[in-house]
Amino acid sequence: MKIQLNENDIAWYGDLLEALSESIDEADTWNDVMEQGLTLPKKGIPYPVTKLSPTSYLENPYYQTVRPTPKKWGNLSLEYDTYRPGQGFVYDEIKVDPKTFAEHTPFGYFSETFRFLALKQYATTWMSITPHEIHTMEKPVEDAHGKVVTLGLGLGYYAFMASNKDDVSSVTVVEKDPKIIALFKESILPFFPHPEKIHIVEADAFVWEKEPFDADFLFADLWHLPEDGLPLYCRLLALEKNHPNTMFSYWIEEAMLTLVRRAVMVLIDEEMLESVDENYRYAETFSDRLINQVHFILKGVSIHSRDDVYQLLSKESLKKIAVQLKF
Repeated sequence: MKIQLNENDIAWYGDLLEALSESIDEADTWNDVMEQGLTLPKKGIPYPVTKLSPTSYLENPYYQTVRPTPKKWGNLSLEYDTYRPGQGFVYDEIKVDPKTFAEHTPFGYFSETFRFLALKQYATTWMSITPHEIHTMEKPVEDAHGKVVTLGLGLGYYAFMASNKDDVSSVTVVEKDPKIIALFKESILPFFPHPEKIHIVEADAFVWEKEPFDADFLFADLWHLPEDGLPLYCRLLALEKNHPNTMFSYWIEEAMLTLVRRAVMVLIDEEMLESVDENYRYAETFSDRLINQVHFILKGVSIHSRDDVYQLLSKESLKKIAVQLKF
């Protein structure tokens, strides 16, 4: 990149980096606390945490309708898990301040025990119907229309919500794990009000998507976290051009693009210090590999003003970068 910012803009950019760093540190601190299974303190919470009402979630159609009996399939188990009173968790998609690009991770808790359906393998939770699942799928459910495809089955939450819509004629689910499909068909699908709309294809999503298909809307949910999702998301973005008549949507897209935005912001700072190509030839971590690629993707870009910075860090620009990433 060619960066020619004046002194005021350089100071302004330093403030952006500081705000971003502080917000990441705060979120990491709370994630560490929650991963240890600790309950949030009643006083002196240094990071905004929202007390949630269980009512809106318990009234969700999936919660009201899908109530399977716990069961084991070899190393898989369908069971009900709980959040303890005061136990903190992430309940929605990450939020990014449009002016400072500081990040806010929505943490919440219930004042009473909250029960939710979960699928576990060797006691590790792989899928669960939590407030985070519900909130992060609200927009993809709202946008679903006509012939819908969803990549990834999970516990069928998205397929359930989409198939309940009058303007959705069918939901094709692409899932490669036959055990998940068998579990779903036996214990979850019988609760669906419109099982006739559901069509399940046992296939790898990336193999299946290379073939012609007829869909008005496609929702991809093949990952657990932004870090493992970004490589898959980038691959899917590159395939969108093959399906011009299909509207695409991606689970936790904002969080994955946040990883790209962080890389761009770090890169701008490094290149103001006159880093060179040789600095981006080697990598030890996922972040290193991401920053290195972004460096070469943006090599011909010029930044002369704050407007240029905002444009480069916009969602549209980040998606153009992401589609060129290779992992």
